Amino acid sequence: MTAEDVEFTYELFLAEGLFSFRSELGKAVKAVEVENRHRIRFTFNTDESPREYPSLVGSLPIMSEAWFERTGAKLDESRMEPAVGSSPYILETVEPNRRLVYMRNPNYWGDHLPINRGRKNFERIRIEYFADSAAAFEGFKAGVYTFRSENSSKTWATGYNFDAIENGWVVKTTFDTGSPASGQSFLFNLRREKFQDVRVREAVALMFNFEWSNETLFYGLYDRINSFWENSFLAATGLPGDEELKYLEPIRDLIPESVFTEPAVMAPVSGERQLDRSNLRKASALLDEAGWTVGDDGLRQNTAGEKLQIEFIESSPAFDRVLNPSALTPSTTASTRHR
Repeated sequence: MTAEDVEFTYELFLAEGLFSFRSELGKAVKAVEVENRHRIRFTFNTDESPREYPSLVGSLPIMSEAWFERTGAKLDESRMEPAVGSSPYILETVEPNRRLVYMRNPNYWGDHLPINRGRKNFERIRIEYFADSAAAFEGFKAGVYTFRSENSSKTWATGYNFDAIENGWVVKTTFDTGSPASGQSFLFNLRREKFQDVRVREAVALMFNFEWSNETLFYGLYDRINSFWENSFLAATGLPGDEELKYLEPIRDLIPESVFTEPAVMAPVSGERQLDRSNLRKASALLDEAGWTVGDDGLRQNTAGEKLQIEFIESSPAFDRVLNPSALTPSTTASTRHR
């Protein structure tokens, strides 16, 4: 791995990477200069906040320029030939659409580094692929694979009652990693004009009753998170403190005044009933303020007569039972699409 490989990877992701990579990298980096075989300099743009740019560039996986030149590979195409990497594991076998098996590299360059002591100890790692989550769970119950990270509250609450659990062959457990809390969410596409109005986004959030959903659908297993940094000291609480104000004051004209006068935004709290009338009234008032009023047909529309349509793209049909009970459908046209 050389500095030239780092530069090549940066240019590759800028040209062929996902839109999220291209937009962030293009905005972050002003110039790249290879100083020698093992040293590269990134110059960042100062027009935007550059605090996260070093970690953005530093987290890029490094590709081998020689391998891409030899194979003529593209970043967005599938190939059976494994690329060159620097991992402690190398690809042993491949069964397309079924499994991958990695074996520990006996000549791994970092084997004796102190940072790797006690790590990378598995001789082989086997990854099994299934058509859907239900089939994958049945495979786990049958012993096809030996480790499963469960992300379905319904399965966790009702599915782990098979013989291997009762015999002690499978251990069902939770543990605190100490890491920032993970979560599931629906994200607004801010390239859509209707979602650029914060009142619309707030109204949609008010229409989802987390408390009822958690009790009825999630078996009471979930906690609501209010920050991307929940369970860490970076999570915002209350009003900005003195240290936070040092960073906020210079950009005061760019952010809402409420950041300085009101406590950090928390998720709305709903009642025990499926439809929380108080929150629905708040949502209705916000949509009225944003110009989305109820028409003669009972649907929200703007002054141009356009209906307020919201499409949800889901990764699994399992999310239908989360969306369908929400209060979105009575006054908006909501649809779901699975990918």
